[in-house]
Amino acid sequence: MAAESKPRIAIVDDDALIVESFADEFSDEFLITGFTSPVKALDASQLQQMEVVVADYRMPELDGIRFLAGMKQRRPNLTRILFTAYADLDCLSRAINEAEIFHYIPKDSLGRPGKHSEMANIILRGVDLTTLHEERDELLRKLTQQTESLREENEKLNRQRPRLLDSRCFSDLKGDSRVLQEVIRRGREAAQHDFPVLIYGETGTGKEILSRAIHFEGKRKDYPFVAINCGAMQKDLITSELMGYAKGAFTGASENRRGVLEVTHNGTVFLDEIGDMPSDAQAHLLRFLESGEIRPVGSAVTKQVDVRIVAATNRHLERELGAGRFREDLYYRLSSGIELTLPPLRERLEDLPVLIAHLLQYENRGTMLGISPEALEVLESQPFPGNIRELTGMLRKAVTEAVLSGANMLLPSHFFMLNAVRAAHPGTDSWKTTANQAKIADIRRALNNHKTITAAAAHLGLTREGLSRLMSSLGVRNPQEK
Repeated sequence: MAAESKPRIAIVDDDALIVESFADEFSDEFLITGFTSPVKALDASQLQQMEVVVADYRMPELDGIRFLAGMKQRRPNLTRILFTAYADLDCLSRAINEAEIFHYIPKDSLGRPGKHSEMANIILRGVDLTTLHEERDELLRKLTQQTESLREENEKLNRQRPRLLDSRCFSDLKGDSRVLQEVIRRGREAAQHDFPVLIYGETGTGKEILSRAIHFEGKRKDYPFVAINCGAMQKDLITSELMGYAKGAFTGASENRRGVLEVTHNGTVFLDEIGDMPSDAQAHLLRFLESGEIRPVGSAVTKQVDVRIVAATNRHLERELGAGRFREDLYYRLSSGIELTLPPLRERLEDLPVLIAHLLQYENRGTMLGISPEALEVLESQPFPGNIRELTGMLRKAVTEAVLSGANMLLPSHFFMLNAVRAAHPGTDSWKTTANQAKIADIRRALNNHKTITAAAAHLGLTREGLSRLMSSLGVRNPQEK
């Protein structure tokens, strides 16, 4: 073996004859560097290139366990072996706990017949361990660098995100139906003016997406867009959140704080679920809409700000007026601007293929080819009370089900865990049985209609192995097998 390709081993023993004998014993397999002083060896530059260090236990300057423990601190990946004639249980326990040694070699093995290969193999395994640890650390170092690079790139993309939204705008509202296109047309018109906008729509129809599109296609696109969910905030905090507050205005107000309307000067504030806004906050909002002025809570000073208001609700505000839950003057001020109504998904089911294709791009990460016509029929029969948000959840669950079964296309069986089945069996898990029954029926139909299991799998959008696993889990036998 060429000298430059031999593993490099350090032997540390206060007895120079032992060091010399060790070097002679293993000169064919290893490149040996000897030290008779453990104190000097600890800081020797040569040890940085070693792949294994072997140390005697009893040495006057520093015992072998303390020396190896010091090496563990200086170079943790270097494999450490104890080499002594005085090993006992206490000695080995200390060596393992303090120095984390890899192995122990009895000193009387040196030069004995039949012991050479045993000792050499222990050292070679130590070399492999050092290599493995250093390769692991190098991979971790590269992974850390890549993670940091991805983090920086993600921060960059997040800074660019508003501009990316600018470029898409109304195209984020997916669908070609006449009713949606009319909303988009009127939304584009609203973007070119500065009137207040009131958006009606059920939960999950895309009211915030529409409000962002109006902002980013309008003249205020270079200024902030801030969304506030009035239904999600504590009712006694909405006024101070919008208007800001002065120091000492209430317990905990230790300093002046600007409100959302002031911070968003020249931009747009989106007030989602405005029907849930408490009456005192409604009064402050009305004053702002009429005068453009805000007065922070606890302050006597008014401020002039220029902010466009886009509000949205899933309630019938006229009914809220009659119940005394919404101010009549605020309602007329908002409705005197531009009113838009986003249709529920059940009223534009012709948009399902476009929506599904768009959502699958983000949910399946390239593992799904699409959705079968039969599965599309299943979705078209759903009432979708949660609208697009509910559709997104359905697809996410169905994609998971399909991927786990090895499918590359969404089938009806992947949707039987959804609301329609659950509604038919409230309070039970029988929908799971229904799902399995549907899968079994699909599989048996495919097997009966095709000559081979491979062809049946292709029909179901599965690999042959994926179909076999699914059949095994469901207890389905191939009728073509005798």
